[in-house]
Amino acid sequence: LTWEIANLGFQSQGNEFSYFMLLASHMILNRSQKDQHTLYPFIHETTNVLKISHQLRQVVLPDVDPYSLPSQSKFSMSAGDFLEVYSEKENFGMWDVVSACFFIDTAHNVIQYFECISRILKPGGLFINFGPLLFHYADMPNELSIEISYEELRPTLEYCGLKIVKEEFDLPSKYASNKYSMLQMTYRCIFL
Repeated sequence: LTWEIANLGFQSQGNEFSYFMLLASHMILNRSQKDQHTLYPFIHETTNVLKISHQLRQVVLPDVDPYSLPSQSKFSMSAGDFLEVYSEKENFGMWDVVSACFFIDTAHNVIQYFECISRILKPGGLFINFGPLLFHYADMPNELSIEISYEELRPTLEYCGLKIVKEEFDLPSKYASNKYSMLQMTYRCIFL
């Protein structure tokens, strides 16, 4: 998402907490060329397989040349917990847009995310979000987590200073799935 936004000509900074995701991003963005890596992500799927060719299907990546960004692009990555990275005063009022995909439910406390987003946006800035409310820490022992319905979450956005301009519900989305599997899991996402 961050690369795509930069490719459109906007300054873009990604944020990632997971060391494993950072390693994969670094490899793809800094050490790869278009169509360089061939993976067989479904090779170990032995159930719900209609055809062996579906199980043996390869995925080639990256699907774009990571080095094809325009030379004037301002593209960067920020490693660390979102709140720790962006709660510093130097980030207040710095961003025109915060764009998030499958993100807000990664918070221990989603209200703190909204407060931080509200502080780092410039006046009139936009918060764009797409994703479910999976709440990553909900079933983890010894992890405090706030899990609320969207009905409860919506007024929290406005309380934190984020005005809702557009809302769409029930948008189907898959996440890292085999489109040929006989078992499909689809999220019913919210777009703000």
